[in-house]
Amino acid sequence: MQELTTATQCVRQVFPGSEVVANRTEAYPIEVKIHAETGSKKKGVEIWSGRQQSLFQKNCKQRDKSMKDIVANLNILKEELEEEDN
Repeated sequence: MQELTTATQCVRQVFPGSEVVANRTEAYPIEVKIHAETGSKKKGVEIWSGRQQSLFQKNCKQRDKSMKDIVANLNILKEELEEEDN
């Protein structure tokens, strides 16, 4: 569940009111994928994907890098959405 908590923190940092839905599988290797569904892009946009361990607290360096990547990609999406609105 650490990976879900970490991913949710990143998403809510950029989109505070967003809904985060977990879609869990038991397939190995376990990979975390973050997709965004917006009003204009119902199919969804992949924000980030990586190994589950990259979001574990015990892997500080990997986790920090992954979190920075997630937030950066979310900020790009946010800018694109703002441009669409204008």
